[in-house]
Amino acid sequence: SVKLPRPWGDRLQAPTTMLCCPPFLYQGSLNDPAEAGRLYEQFFDVPIQKAEASTIRTALESTVNRDQIQAGLLDIDQQRVWLAKQEIQVQPQADIAQIAIHEIYENNTNEQQEVFYGFSLPETAVITGLWLGETEDLSQRYTHVVAPRGAAQQVYTQEVQRRVDPALLEQVGPQQYRLRAFPIPPRQLDPESLSQRIPGRMHLWMTYQVMVTPGGWPLPHRLEQRNIYWTAQTERWHNGTPASQLLDQWFPPYLSATPPPSPQQHQITLTTADETYTISAQPFQEQRIPQDRRLALVLDTSRSMWQQRGSLTETFQWLNTLFVPNNQVDLYLSASADRDPQFLGEISELEQQAITFYGSLTLPEILNQFEMMRAARSYDAILLVTDAGIYDLSSRDPAPEVDSAALGAPLWLVHLGDLPLAYEDAILEAITDSRGGIGTSIQTVMTRLETQMSQGSTILDGYRWQLAEGGSAAVRNGDPFVPLAARYGIRALGYRQTDRNLDDLDRIHAIATRHDIVTPFSSMLVLVNDRQREALAAAEAADDRFEREVETGTESLTQPSSPFTVTGVPEPEEWLLISCALLLGAGILYRRRLSTRPIGEV
Repeated sequence: SVKLPRPWGDRLQAPTTMLCCPPFLYQGSLNDPAEAGRLYEQFFDVPIQKAEASTIRTALESTVNRDQIQAGLLDIDQQRVWLAKQEIQVQPQADIAQIAIHEIYENNTNEQQEVFYGFSLPETAVITGLWLGETEDLSQRYTHVVAPRGAAQQVYTQEVQRRVDPALLEQVGPQQYRLRAFPIPPRQLDPESLSQRIPGRMHLWMTYQVMVTPGGWPLPHRLEQRNIYWTAQTERWHNGTPASQLLDQWFPPYLSATPPPSPQQHQITLTTADETYTISAQPFQEQRIPQDRRLALVLDTSRSMWQQRGSLTETFQWLNTLFVPNNQVDLYLSASADRDPQFLGEISELEQQAITFYGSLTLPEILNQFEMMRAARSYDAILLVTDAGIYDLSSRDPAPEVDSAALGAPLWLVHLGDLPLAYEDAILEAITDSRGGIGTSIQTVMTRLETQMSQGSTILDGYRWQLAEGGSAAVRNGDPFVPLAARYGIRALGYRQTDRNLDDLDRIHAIATRHDIVTPFSSMLVLVNDRQREALAAAEAADDRFEREVETGTESLTQPSSPFTVTGVPEPEEWLLISCALLLGAGILYRRRLSTRPIGEV
């Protein structure tokens, strides 16, 4: 081989690459991966990092490139942090209970890891606490603060990039929550045996309050997990008693309430900075099917809906059998790519249509298509039938705006299959501000919708909830209904103030801070030092403190450098490098020539 300085080799490689290698080289740009991801998502209706996670992870393992610190789409179902122990303690007070969860994580990798949970709880449940700790000592654990959702997200992201301990718990849907904890420390040398390594450990505690259901006390329902996993060796304890193993579940759906408490009526007075409200909840089990209603049914026709065609068939059969004979339903078909959305009118027209599930659509895009087609038609409610795969596509830029006031009717989302991981804030506020809701079956949504419209109040989890101005209902010390009522009060004030300004948001946030709860506007953030607290204070003072960014989990991956990439014309620093290489090469050749001369040669 000819040993030449690297710059010389690069200069010789350029014409060789141009003349000989084009049939074997990719003729594109380093920006093409992002474009490829966009096109993949546009056609297949799923992020490439979620659909092709296994292939991408294999490619990453073949190079020195790594994914980012935060747990993203590539970390879904990855087994990096083991759930060593899980404890559940239920403290009931009549028909309301406080549920405390304690988990211990073990990291057997050589790097810090983030744990990510997406989960759902009943709409009336309220999260009341979050803590992190390095040991089981409760006096040494780090406690939470309640902060505006945008400020909390900003500080958490900054601290993860600094590789410093924070934890963040957010409400990202009427029932959905997002929990992240960082860092679970890497394994380290055992101080008692320097020849062995022991896993890094972290403890997490979370508390919430919930009302009893026919099944018992509801536990968190997992929607997605990243980095965390459990095995048959995971310890599980329920109220101090060893529990059965759940290899495919995070928690069982319920813990039994023995004896089952009877639902009771509750009422308290909620006081804000300048107003007083009476909030009440009374048991209500009546179920009604709509009569003489006019509804708009908007159908998501994106590609992922093909997987729900069985559930979709059952949905339309139920509508035709039990709903259409006594009501009017106008059908709207959304469309992606180069197709046009359609207004079909009566739902019976669907029989003449061959629906093509193609491309990708976000919820804002579907709602904007509906607004363009509805003209002056008014409805008692708007039903959007979709699946669970929307939030991962919400980062499309620019995202269409959603005007909740323009909807003019409650917005109800029917998610076939399961609930989505999260909603972007504009969609979440459109649902709550319009007094709508979400569900996973058309039957449940329809009966709840009609019951609420006929009663003129909100029906949630088997209770009829009401908010009235004024009142003087006494609040007992330790009343478990107080945080539940505060959570509902924030919900009710939200749809009473659809045109919210920053002062309105601050007043709503003040209620969450006073009662120490998580809401769609307020998140819990665990901080461990004064610098983090100063950063949060600065973020809380900013005008964008309630503006939360969409986090789809798509990771920014580094690109392997190409050996065939050369610049057309050397830069000045490259000329300097070439000159140094020439001088160095000349010196080496001269020394070699001297060393090869015969002895005695002059």
